[in-house]
Amino acid sequence: MYRVTKEGGTCVILTWRESEQMKIIEEARRRVVGNIIEHQTQGHVNFFEKENLLIEYAKNAGFKTAEVTQSAQVWWFSVEFFDNFTTNPAVLQLGSDLTEEQMEQYKQEIKNIARERATEKGIKLDVVANILKATK
Repeated sequence: MYRVTKEGGTCVILTWRESEQMKIIEEARRRVVGNIIEHQTQGHVNFFEKENLLIEYAKNAGFKTAEVTQSAQVWWFSVEFFDNFTTNPAVLQLGSDLTEEQMEQYKQEIKNIARERATEKGIKLDVVANILKATK
């Protein structure tokens, strides 16, 4: 955001509501080691929950105008998606402190949880984003 220095330059930032994927990852970790590790960065959740923080952030960075809109979609993923999802960087990061054996259990639990939560249509993911557009 601070790199946009040209007059009239625009910056767009997306913040996401916690997704079903993240809930599945966290539940898998709880099943294997009984806890989750902190994974929020730079106040992500605060920015999503309080859009005025996004606007304040933009104004502090020198933007003249800032507005937030929200986009919501529903996506459906197959159970097979989660079989391949275990190589996702978020999965690996949240399991980075696990032993090799725990990591294998963690990946298997992700697949198990996906199967537990699946319906005939698959796994429902409500994707909600706050979109900040700010102009210098």
